[in-house]
Amino acid sequence: MKPPQSQDDADSPLAGVHVVDLSVTLPGPYATQVLRRLGATVVHLEPPGGDSLRYGAPASHAFLAEGKESVVVNLKDPSDRGFALSLLAGADIVVEGWRPGVAQRLGVGYEHVSARNPAVVYCSITGYGSTGPMAGRAGHDINYTAASGALDMLRPDGMPVGDLAGANAAVTRILAELTRAARTRRGRHVEVSITGTLADWVGALGGREWRQFAQILHTPHYAEYTTKDGERLVLGVAPMEQAFWENVITVMGRPEWAVLTYEERRERHDELTAHLTEAVRELTAAEIADRLSGADTCWSFAREPGTAERLAGRLPARPGAVPAVDEHGARYREIVSRPE
Repeated sequence: MKPPQSQDDADSPLAGVHVVDLSVTLPGPYATQVLRRLGATVVHLEPPGGDSLRYGAPASHAFLAEGKESVVVNLKDPSDRGFALSLLAGADIVVEGWRPGVAQRLGVGYEHVSARNPAVVYCSITGYGSTGPMAGRAGHDINYTAASGALDMLRPDGMPVGDLAGANAAVTRILAELTRAARTRRGRHVEVSITGTLADWVGALGGREWRQFAQILHTPHYAEYTTKDGERLVLGVAPMEQAFWENVITVMGRPEWAVLTYEERRERHDELTAHLTEAVRELTAAEIADRLSGADTCWSFAREPGTAERLAGRLPARPGAVPAVDEHGARYREIVSRPE
């Protein structure tokens, strides 16, 4: 079942589009907030207790949840799962952000939804793509930037984040307008501001309260360490992920610390950091990888820019030659000059 279509207007190219968001925290909810601001209706299916950002970073959550509809479902409960599938059956777009295979195990994967809703656009946002040796690994932003080779570029003299953010925002707006043009048979001039796009990113992190978002990640288990052979291990365990903390600290030699709560870890920050620094420094990257590969936790190695293995989930590769100046000019001039 879909809600009534909203009136089409200049700022709502996605008016009438119905989105169901199964994701939590930042990437998926930010993507669906962009869709909502372009006119779509967004229903957020939250787990029992709600999205963890509601409590860990309320200002960030307020930005990401603004204007959406929230419905709590326990997908492990058969009755709730059936209810969720009924909502998903009426969606034009579905977004999920679990590790590959989780949506299928919960009964809300693409196969389950498309069986009821063949026209659905189902988007899975993954950390490392759905194939390859890293596909099933847990992770967070710090791990993805490290594994991609971007970590060292994220500084004022490195990656031009603003330019790239603006480019992606432009693509989003263009595709949204293309959807409207297909419906109304009329195009439109749209403008995307790089600064405005970054301001939205700042809003997604809580605006003036962004330090609250950053501070919750200031822990020994969301940090970088150097191995015996000089590789850079990046841990990306978020504060609410007790199981990931238990797994990483156990394989790093202090299983008795597995019971420490987030608050206790914050209080013992220097002690835990000192242990992890020394423990990692005594092992080679291969030895670290051997230990952590058997533990379900968030980790990666920081790669140099341009050296990361090709990951799944990237834009399609469409190789082509770089044209010489005006290489195709004559052909197009000839086409244009042809009599009607």
